[in-house]
Amino acid sequence: VMARTAVGEPVDLDAAIALADELEPDQRVAYLSRFTEPMVWTDHPRSAEFLEMAIAGFDSEGRRAARIGEVDQFVAHRLVRGEWSAAEAGLDELEEFSHENVRRDSARAQHAVLRAARGEVAAARRLLAAVAPRLADTDADPTETLWVLTRVGVAAHTLGDPDAADRLLAAEALATELGVHAVRGLCFRRDLVEALVAAGRVADATSALERLRADAERNQVPTAFADADAAAGVVAAATGDHDRAAGLFAAAAATQREFGLGYELARTLLAAGAAARRAGNRAEAREHLDTARQLFAGMGAATWITRCDDEAERTLGRRAGTATNDLTPTERQIAELVAAGRTNAEIAATLFVSVRTVESNLTRAYRKLGVRSRTELTRHLSGRA
Repeated sequence: VMARTAVGEPVDLDAAIALADELEPDQRVAYLSRFTEPMVWTDHPRSAEFLEMAIAGFDSEGRRAARIGEVDQFVAHRLVRGEWSAAEAGLDELEEFSHENVRRDSARAQHAVLRAARGEVAAARRLLAAVAPRLADTDADPTETLWVLTRVGVAAHTLGDPDAADRLLAAEALATELGVHAVRGLCFRRDLVEALVAAGRVADATSALERLRADAERNQVPTAFADADAAAGVVAAATGDHDRAAGLFAAAAATQREFGLGYELARTLLAAGAAARRAGNRAEAREHLDTARQLFAGMGAATWITRCDDEAERTLGRRAGTATNDLTPTERQIAELVAAGRTNAEIAATLFVSVRTVESNLTRAYRKLGVRSRTELTRHLSGRA
C-alpha cells in the first residue's frame, strides 16, 4: 500500500481500516503501523486516530524507535492543519532521539519551515545551515536527501529567498528520479508554482502546474486536487484571469476546509485576497484577508500575518510610500539591519547567508522603496524620507 501511495497510484484504505477495527488490541499495533503513513499521505480523515493508537501501542511495548516513526508522520499531519505547538513538540522529540539518525536532518529542515513561518528568520537560517552538509553529500541516501531538500525549499520560499524556486525544482527533479509522485506525501509542489510566479517565471510556473495537475489526476486524492487548484489560481491571477483565479481558489478552499487543513486554507485565502485586490474587488479581498489573518494568528504565523497586513494596506490604497509593504520578509529584515547600522558582512553572519544574498536582497529593497543609498533607506524606514 505504501509503495503504491508513494508512486502516486490510487489506494483504497477503507478495507484495511475496517479490518483493523475488528482486530484485538494486542494484534492491532503492528497492523496499524503499516497504514499510518499512507493515511497521512492521502489526508485520510482517521489519520490522527490511527497515529494516536499506534503511538500508544508502541509506548506500551517500550518500542521507542517504532514510536518515532509514527511521531514523524504525526508532525506532518499537524503542520498542515495548523496545530503547530503539538508539531513542534514532535520535532523536538525527533531531533533529540535522532542524534545519530538520518531523521535528524529531516526534522531540522521541517523545523526550519516552522520557524520561517513564525517569522523567526535567524533561527530558521541556523537550522538550514545545519542541514546543508547533507545536501552536499553525494553519497547520502537519496530518499532521505529528498525529504531534506523539499523542506529546505519550502523554508526558502517562506523566507522569500530568491533561490527558492530553483531549490524546489531540484526537489521535484529528485522526486521524479526516485519515482515519487504522491502530491501530498511531500507537500511542496504548490510552493514550487508559487515560488516560480514570485520570481516572474510564469512560463515555468505553468509547466510545473501541468506536472502537478497530472500527478493529482494520477493520485485521485481530493487534497492533491486542492493543491493543484490553489497553484492554478496563483498562475491565473498572475496572467490576469481573475475570474478563473477566484473560482480555483474557492474550490481549493472548500476542500481544505472539509479536511481541516487550516494552514493551507489560510494560505489559499491570502492568495485569493491578493488576487481579488489586484482585480479591484476590495471588499472581497478584505473578507479573504481578514479570515486568513485570523487563521494565521491562531497558529502564530508571524510571516504570513505580515503578508496579510501588507495586502490589507493595499486594499486601502496606501501602497505607495509605505515603508516596507512590497518587501519580502528577508528583504525587510535585511533593510532593518542596514538601518540599524550593520554592514553587509555582519548581516550575512547574523542570517547565515552569503554576502551576495544580502547584496541582492538589498538591491531589490532599494528598488522597491525608491531609495539609492543606505542613508536614504534609514531615513525611509524611520519615516523621515
